[in-house]
Amino acid sequence: MNNINEYNLSIKYLSVILIVLWSMATACAQAEREVDTVIVGDDTYQVEWKLRESFDEGWEDRWVLEGDSCYISVLDNKLYVNDYMGATIWNVEEYPANILVRLKVIGLDRTDTKTNFNIITHGRENDGSPLVIGPESGRTGAYKPYHDFPNHIATFVYKWTRVRRDPGFNLLSDVQEVASKTNTEYEIVFAVNEERLIYYINGVKHHEVPNEHPLPGGKFGIRTWNTLAFWYDIEIGELIK
Repeated sequence: MNNINEYNLSIKYLSVILIVLWSMATACAQAEREVDTVIVGDDTYQVEWKLRESFDEGWEDRWVLEGDSCYISVLDNKLYVNDYMGATIWNVEEYPANILVRLKVIGLDRTDTKTNFNIITHGRENDGSPLVIGPESGRTGAYKPYHDFPNHIATFVYKWTRVRRDPGFNLLSDVQEVASKTNTEYEIVFAVNEERLIYYINGVKHHEVPNEHPLPGGKFGIRTWNTLAFWYDIEIGELIK
């Protein structure tokens, strides 16, 4: 009987030790994965960061321009974008389907500026292969070709903010009461999972729509038209369930 009791006690202690070790391993794994709690307005997200862009040395290897009338450079760890006819600047990495994008942008004074601030997520070729970007894509920065392949486009301009799904330029949400201005810093957050697409400006939720046709992961880009602006503190992370 004593042997049985000792055996049961050993099993109990072993179970406790295993639970403690599992908890420690989980905590270490989360720390290594840079899991962060992100609070936006009234919503809370758990995010594993994949990109935290500081536009330091080597940024040119991480970003690719599509735009024949656009000039980009980096000043004070901010991406300086001076565009006239439309441009998209892609990050070269692939990102998962469930993501949170957070960035800051400020439009600068220029004659006839449109303070046109857009982000593109989930960019992929129609056959499911990785999206071809840069000169090899054949795109010049004109808007229409971006409607021909799978992606989400979240738009914030001097007249409205909208969310669309491509291919097909399908309008998912339209808010006319919100307009961008020069010399104003905006923090934009776009969260996408298999259920919903949610878009915030400076902590205020402006779009929340069902994700009826979830897209697989893909490329991320910032897009503009006829705008002079700084883009910075760009962060992209995988949403943790």
